[in-house]
Amino acid sequence: TKLVLAEMDERARLVIQKEAEALGIPVFPGDGYPGVGDRGNDAGEEDTKKEDTREDTQNIQILPERYRHTYQEENLRTAIAAALVFDPDIPMETIRDALADASWQGRLLSMRRAPAPPLLLDGAHNPQGCMALVRSLRERFPDMKFVVVLAILEDKAYPQMVRTLVEIAREVYAVEVPDTPRSLTAEALCAEVVRQGGEARAFADYREALQQAVDSGEPVLCCGSLYWIGAALRYLDSQFQNEFLRNID
Repeated sequence: TKLVLAEMDERARLVIQKEAEALGIPVFPGDGYPGVGDRGNDAGEEDTKKEDTREDTQNIQILPERYRHTYQEENLRTAIAAALVFDPDIPMETIRDALADASWQGRLLSMRRAPAPPLLLDGAHNPQGCMALVRSLRERFPDMKFVVVLAILEDKAYPQMVRTLVEIAREVYAVEVPDTPRSLTAEALCAEVVRQGGEARAFADYREALQQAVDSGEPVLCCGSLYWIGAALRYLDSQFQNEFLRNID
């Protein structure tokens, strides 16, 4: 067993590393490509040698443009590091080809080409995911505000999620996650947005909310639940097959 750690809160990293050390599991950083030199540590003891034959992930531009400057960039770098920990001989060209064909449905999924305003779907469904999403949006679209079509399950930490999302919302269209009794009601979600200083409207029908958002001419973001993103994607595909594309660079 080997463990590859992405960038995370230092306190969490230390706890995980301590547990790995107790179990005798070597730990590798997810921010670089391991090469001949062992960049990990043996049972938690950090190896200070830096004899890598591969460049650091921060300096290799092998990621498709659509994944750069987003939280997906960190995820991909961690995945590449993990693959190379287990098989250091994977050719870099193989990794490039694999990434060129990769797609993450519902993870910063872009559905509309410039110069049209962005139409994005993202499955962020907890406070950490929402913070990563907003950080990525600010990097890719500085100062842009979105019509946020939002649905959240009732058992999620929705006040914290809303607090983060109102920062990039021109207005929130509150809807319910279809076909589940676990959904927060549109009215309760709308009230929470207003309580936190945002503008919001509640919609009984998510399809009406999506249609109005698309017709608004504003940048649109759908998020809050993976179940919701699945429903939104199916509706957009069925209604706008010729207009929208997926994973636009």
